[in-house]
Amino acid sequence: MKITTFATLIALSLAAPASAVLCALDEVPAATLLVPYFEVDLDACVEGGRNTLVKVTNTSPTNTIVHLTFWTDWGAPVIDYDLYLTGFDVETLNLADHFCNGNISITGPGVNSHGDLSQDPSVPPGCDVIFPFPPNPVLTPLFLDRIRNAHTGQPVVSASSGCMGEDHGDNVARGYLTLDVVEQCNLLFPNEPDYFNGVASYQNKLLGELVLVDTSTGFYQSYPAVHLEADTAGTTFLPGDHTFYGRFVSALATDRREPLPTTFGASFTRLNETGTELLVWRESTGLNDPFGTACGGPPPEFPLATPDLLAFDEEENPIAVPLAVDLQTQRATLTDVLPPTSPAGWLRLDLRHNAVDAYSDDLAQAWVGTLSPRLAPPISRDVALPPAPSPPYAGFPAVALDNICADPSRSGVEQ
Repeated sequence: MKITTFATLIALSLAAPASAVLCALDEVPAATLLVPYFEVDLDACVEGGRNTLVKVTNTSPTNTIVHLTFWTDWGAPVIDYDLYLTGFDVETLNLADHFCNGNISITGPGVNSHGDLSQDPSVPPGCDVIFPFPPNPVLTPLFLDRIRNAHTGQPVVSASSGCMGEDHGDNVARGYLTLDVVEQCNLLFPNEPDYFNGVASYQNKLLGELVLVDTSTGFYQSYPAVHLEADTAGTTFLPGDHTFYGRFVSALATDRREPLPTTFGASFTRLNETGTELLVWRESTGLNDPFGTACGGPPPEFPLATPDLLAFDEEENPIAVPLAVDLQTQRATLTDVLPPTSPAGWLRLDLRHNAVDAYSDDLAQAWVGTLSPRLAPPISRDVALPPAPSPPYAGFPAVALDNICADPSRSGVEQ
């Protein structure tokens, strides 16, 4: 009788990772993760306050280089660095540690542990000049100025004292992240010409999630990252097709990343002074300048066009919603724009805009998540004990109501 080891059984079960149809908004191993929104309260660095945690997982048995890029709410790339993940590795990023202390996630050959099933035959090209990182804090004063000021809308020294993001007046750093599987270690932004010419990989390996927290109130809410699959064969997307990084590759589809939808449906509730909030990421029409723009006004592509938002109450009455979601990423509240007579219902959000140029079309990509207040207090497991801690909100990704790949104007993908 043949004896099969436990490790062999596990290896066999992990040999064929899950996959899904391209252009579906689903959570499967991906070549790119989009963290559509993050926030870090820089005034609460000492005591702790609003923060974002990001977890990235390598689902493959072999080592993987993940290229992490910070982008502002004007879509400007700020800093980037590589993460080294061994087979089946997972890394958690504390963004407050980046902004407040200048600490990055220290990874690399000889740093990460190797599990019994991890297969790491060689170190990818270019990594010998990237790893090992020096001890934290890795971010120098110049980089700290850049990451803090860029994400709070203040003048950035390395951008000739220009601004790279919106000034919300509250010293909260906001933006979004991309994490790409790459073939080699590098210090390129994804909007630089050579990034999709031998640097970026088309292997679908990554899983991810983000957690919004506020340690001062006990608030936390998690979401899956947006998982963007690559066309591994390079036969699905043709020049002219809308892809996730399409505007950075002159609409040639050489990034091979599936695009996001444009229209979403989401439920809402309103409880007195609180109510559903939206996290909204929208594709801009620009090429995302890493050198900023003159302070005092946004780049020419902002504010983005006002979207078509329609709310339906529980009696199916339509209500036009004048919600300002005109940045590339933002957190918006509905309580100021929905009438008190509409305590609950659902939203239809069409986030396309009318700008059409060589790099984008009116089918601008988007992502929407919700934060809705709890309807009941937390329940304790023992009446003699105080209520168990519980998040005050429940959050969910909105449901996609369309698919750019299924648009009849496209010619490169089967309908």
